[in-house]
Amino acid sequence: MITSKEFQLPPVLENADGNTRKAGFEIEFSGIKLKTAAQIVADLFGGKIVAESRFLYRVVQTVYGDFVVELDAAILKDQRYKDYLIKFGFDIDRFDIGKNIENVLFKMAETLVPLEIVLPPIPVTELDIVETLNKKLRSVHAKGTKASIVYAFSLQINPEVPSLSVDMILNYLRAFVLLYNWIFKISEIDMTRRIAPFINEFPGNYIRQVLNPSYRPTISELIDDYLKYNPTRNRPLDMLPLFCFIDCDRVFQHDVEKDLIKARPTFHYRLPNSQIDDPKWSVAREWNLWVQVEKLANDPIKIQKMARDFMKIVDFPLGIRMFKWIEKVPGWLENQSR
Repeated sequence: MITSKEFQLPPVLENADGNTRKAGFEIEFSGIKLKTAAQIVADLFGGKIVAESRFLYRVVQTVYGDFVVELDAAILKDQRYKDYLIKFGFDIDRFDIGKNIENVLFKMAETLVPLEIVLPPIPVTELDIVETLNKKLRSVHAKGTKASIVYAFSLQINPEVPSLSVDMILNYLRAFVLLYNWIFKISEIDMTRRIAPFINEFPGNYIRQVLNPSYRPTISELIDDYLKYNPTRNRPLDMLPLFCFIDCDRVFQHDVEKDLIKARPTFHYRLPNSQIDDPKWSVAREWNLWVQVEKLANDPIKIQKMARDFMKIVDFPLGIRMFKWIEKVPGWLENQSR
């Protein structure tokens, strides 16, 4: 059962070192000032606010680690606009052009660019603190995905992998592919986010390859095959941070967004909306949908049976395929194995 109030525990609580697994969260929103968001984090979790620029704050030395609060646009927070001005011959120090440009960009960004709070990795047994943050942001009228047609805001979840075993990683991929359409429907993904390129579906040919029971790749083959079909971060389950953690040289042999990939031993689940202003919405509900992926990933017998069933309809037109499969998924999830 998918609940919205309590965070369910994943079936595997420890990583390969025997420590409690952790999960990171990235929450996008608008409607309040950057400094206000940083102060909320400090009020809830302690720590010290450090303003690195108008676009980037850190709340350091909290009980959970360091939080990042930023306007989510790399050209702003990295101040890369200064490089462009210098290339065109502007002396930004002499005429203070950079400061004037910064003021204009900041005012535009406050309207169009989401604020983002990047949480440090939180033990999966203590995820209630993420909901505490969500509720506090809602109480000060932060706005989420559905507040504007131009808001493609997301909640991104970075669950630590239980291990780096190729079989484990492949089972998680298979489980996600099998549950994707159902989760997409349950999550009511916002139309703006559907149109935007950030969560493009895995290509059909890649789905067929992953679900083929004879597909038994090495980790190098799994990375190469993934990048053959998915040379981008813009997937609902982005595997590039994990694959870069395992073999960054191999990943960077492909034409990918090298500056944006952060190597880490986690999955990068990008699908959920950030409906932070909706009292019926919760981070827990989105997490619990991910836990369904984890449960299936740890039931390889069910994966095989579901994959055979799915492959019978994979060549149907997209709309019919989704409808038929979404109807089947709840029945599959009722029991641990069928």
